[in-house]
Amino acid sequence: MEHIRSRLGKVERATTRVSRDALALALDGAVPATDLTAEAAYRAAFSPLSSVMHRPIQRLRDLSAAGLVAVSARFDNTHRLLDALGVTPISTCAIPEDASWPGILVVGCMGATHVEQNRWFERMLERGAIVVSSDRSAAVPVLTGGLSVATRRPACRARVAVRPDLADGLESGAEWGRLVSEMHPAVRLSAGHLPLNREQHCHAKILADDVLTDEPLAILATIGGGQVLHSVAHWWQDMPADSTEMGRRPLASVRAFAMLGHEHPDARFGWFGAASVMMTVLLAGLDAALDRVAWQFPVTGIAASTNSD
Repeated sequence: MEHIRSRLGKVERATTRVSRDALALALDGAVPATDLTAEAAYRAAFSPLSSVMHRPIQRLRDLSAAGLVAVSARFDNTHRLLDALGVTPISTCAIPEDASWPGILVVGCMGATHVEQNRWFERMLERGAIVVSSDRSAAVPVLTGGLSVATRRPACRARVAVRPDLADGLESGAEWGRLVSEMHPAVRLSAGHLPLNREQHCHAKILADDVLTDEPLAILATIGGGQVLHSVAHWWQDMPADSTEMGRRPLASVRAFAMLGHEHPDARFGWFGAASVMMTVLLAGLDAALDRVAWQFPVTGIAASTNSD
């Protein structure tokens, strides 16, 4: 197990060395403008999100000191997503060697993995972990076993429809709630993405659909002794998906969100919608996953019971 952790650590360090930010800073002396726009959109989206989805955010933050682990992927920005949510991850090396470990592994889009990594994920799922993945991570053998995946497709955009009960719960968010639940914000699906089939395994719960194709975009599935929260789109949308005139508008120019836009002048309306819906689906999925394992967060610490499903 230790040599597998060591290999994972090397992957994380290698990823950091070749990250787009590092290259941009070395060559241009600044991070890409699209990164600044994405960050502004996510930070703007967090403001209304934090009041509407206070419970899952608090649960995630309570977990972070003891159990949240982020495994970086070469073409993913999971660390930025966690930072936008105010969550500080721990290293995989800090995972305790207990029989069970119902923590959260945020891996994003892993792409190709070697045998040792697959075995490590298999072991973590057996211990009760919740794996948050996206895009080509669906090709990781242990994850593929619990997901019904279609063949690769070229880059395109999707329009996100959250599940009805979640949409109903967002009504208290006024304009922001209607944006997420009724306007079907556009998100980008990367080149070579792996769609999810409509028919999934009996223990899978579809969290969001693409209204353009009527295919699932996000799903919560039971795999082994753990769970996988998977999205076809990257959780962190680092490229604009809404190329319409409205989508390109500065958030400050949209009356309903003018105040947020002035606080985050780099945010664009389309990107703001993508950030809002992706974080909403993520938090709703994690909340449901934690409910499945009956996690409780008392003031004095964290306790977990075994999944009874």
